[in-house]
Amino acid sequence: MPIINNYLSVFVLIAVNLFPIFGVAYFGWNIFEIVIVYVLETFIIGIFNAIKMFFVKGNQKFVMIPFFLFHFNFFIAIQTVFVVMLLGTEGDSSFLDGDGLTNFVETISKKDIQLSLGILAISHIFSLYHNFYRKRLFEKHQLGYFFGAPYKRIFVQQFVVILGAWVGLLFNTPIVYLILLVVFKTAIDMRTHIKMNKIREHSKSHTETQNS
Repeated sequence: MPIINNYLSVFVLIAVNLFPIFGVAYFGWNIFEIVIVYVLETFIIGIFNAIKMFFVKGNQKFVMIPFFLFHFNFFIAIQTVFVVMLLGTEGDSSFLDGDGLTNFVETISKKDIQLSLGILAISHIFSLYHNFYRKRLFEKHQLGYFFGAPYKRIFVQQFVVILGAWVGLLFNTPIVYLILLVVFKTAIDMRTHIKMNKIREHSKSHTETQNS
């Protein structure tokens, strides 16, 4: 059963990461729309990370969670403005004038974009229960671990946004950019998944040793 559950978790992870390909093929997503989906997913990750922090024992979480939400979302907001200025504007336009803000609002208002965000949210709910709560990882880490864990995604995502955007714009196609995003994001998510499984197995073997 653990092996089946592990394969199920991996399948969900890969399927969700491949969804942008469906977006390009069937919804005609461009580079800007692909990036916005990934950026908004980072907001979702921040919310679910705060939920994980809530399960950790200790009164410090009631201070650390609000601080995390403010600090993390502030960085994502800055990143969002940067992405919109880089990919969603033309000429000397900025985020608040020209096409920047309009393109952003129109993008997040599209039903296919909202569908993709809903699917991402569902996948994170599955991961929260299947990979976090059932494995009781909140008993195996301190509050500081969950506070700092999502920030790695910001730095990697910024790198992919900058590199992929220039490559994608150079070839005038979202496919190159999409491949970069999918490869990098899947690699990061798989690394996190494998790390969480190692933590669980180590904790399980340690408990069995103590009980024997």
